[in-house]
Amino acid sequence: MKRPYVVTFLVVLLAFLGLYYWRAQTSVRLDTQDYQQISEGLTAWALGQQQLRGNEQPLIDFSFFSDKNVVLTFENCDPPKILPKLSEKQTITVVDSKVVKAIHAERGYDDTVYVGITCLQKGKYKTTYTVSIMFARLGGEGYDFDITKDNLGLSFDGKNSWVS
Repeated sequence: MKRPYVVTFLVVLLAFLGLYYWRAQTSVRLDTQDYQQISEGLTAWALGQQQLRGNEQPLIDFSFFSDKNVVLTFENCDPPKILPKLSEKQTITVVDSKVVKAIHAERGYDDTVYVGITCLQKGKYKTTYTVSIMFARLGGEGYDFDITKDNLGLSFDGKNSWVS
C-alpha cells in the first residue's frame, strides 16, 4: 500500500533534479566582473596554481620554472588586480606586449618565462582567450579557451593548440 507514495516521491525527486540540472546548464550572459575573474583564473592556471571549472587540461608544473622570473602580458583584456605569489626567488612582472620584446631581447630565456594571455573574441554568452607559455627559444605551449557562464559560474573549455 505504501509503494505508490514511494514511486510518487521518486518521480517528484527526479523531476526536481532534472530541473536543477537543466537550470544549471542554461547559458547566462557574461558581464564585466566575469572578465576580471577570467583574467584571474587564466593567470593562476598558467602559473600552475589553480584548476579551472570545466577545463580538462592539466595544470602546468611550474616547479620546473622555480628559478625563473615570470613576465606576463595581457592583450585585449585587463590583468588581474591581485597577482598570485610564486616563490621568494621569483618575481612576476606585468608589461605591455610591446615592452616584452625589449625584455626578451635583453634577458632571453635564461632566467625568464613569458606568459601571454589574449582575449580573441568577446561575446554575450561566450568569450575566447588564448594562453601562451614560452620558456625556451623553441619551447612553449599554447592553449585556447572558450569560456561560458551558467548558473553555477564560469566554465573554461581549454584545448592545447600548439606545442613547440
